[in-house]
Amino acid sequence: MKIENEIELRALLKALNFIKYYCKDDDCTEIAASPVVNQVMKGVMEALEPFNLERGFEPTKNLLSIESYPDHIEVIKGRIKATPNWNKLALESKRAYVEDLIQPLSSGLKH
Repeated sequence: MKIENEIELRALLKALNFIKYYCKDDDCTEIAASPVVNQVMKGVMEALEPFNLERGFEPTKNLLSIESYPDHIEVIKGRIKATPNWNKLALESKRAYVEDLIQPLSSGLKH
């Protein structure tokens, strides 16, 4: 299904953004770390880009650093703290999980 209506795209992005970066329920963590959800969010953001540029908004690529959203970082930290056996996970597993929580935003994490 392809959504081309700007209002519907914005509504979908707001819903996904809420789940990923604002919802603090444990049930939201699984959704927030989903690579599929990340891909959908990225697609919605790309579909909205022409509308945003038409309105004179900053290009999306300039707004995608997680460091610009301290409230998102706090939610991600909470999700990590609530992760069972976090301290026993391999470093690469931790990195992958954190990246999934951050995306589609970018981070300064080095691989």
